[in-house]
Amino acid sequence: MSEFIIIQVGQCGNQIGSAMWPLVLEEYDISLFPERKKISSDNLNQKILSSFFSTSNKTDFSCGTLAELINNKVKARAVCIDMEDSVVARFKQGVLRDIFDKKCFVTNYPGSGNNWAEGYHEHGPVYAGKIIDAIRHAVERCDSLHGFLLLFSTGGGTGSGLGTFVLKLLADYYPEIERY
Repeated sequence: MSEFIIIQVGQCGNQIGSAMWPLVLEEYDISLFPERKKISSDNLNQKILSSFFSTSNKTDFSCGTLAELINNKVKARAVCIDMEDSVVARFKQGVLRDIFDKKCFVTNYPGSGNNWAEGYHEHGPVYAGKIIDAIRHAVERCDSLHGFLLLFSTGGGTGSGLGTFVLKLLADYYPEIERY
């Protein structure tokens, strides 16, 4: 199965991600609420789940609720980058906090101030090592990496400037892997 890593950059990218991940879980018939019963009962769910999630448990497992995902040590293939911690903090404290790998968070304060050049020329070079380490950590959890899906804005500072810088890093470090 093809595996993808979602890279969320800036406020916009991380807000899109915060709306996307519950929908991804819903698509895989995984309930955020323990009361809801699993609809499907076959192993297909685990195989499909591997497109956006990784697990240290390579055997068959049940995954009908968020609690079961957490028990099976399933982690979202996501790298969350923002130079302002407030939006990424939602992933650290929210209901989905246990499916995100904290090693894949890169944050700072006070942000890029709606300035593309600040994101690209200032934060990019300073945080390049941390960003590549977070991406490498996510890549190492893949068996068959197909591509990177980037979520970032085209206007503003961190999302556009640092997002563009991340695209450049991916082209340099992973030239054979697709970038969407």
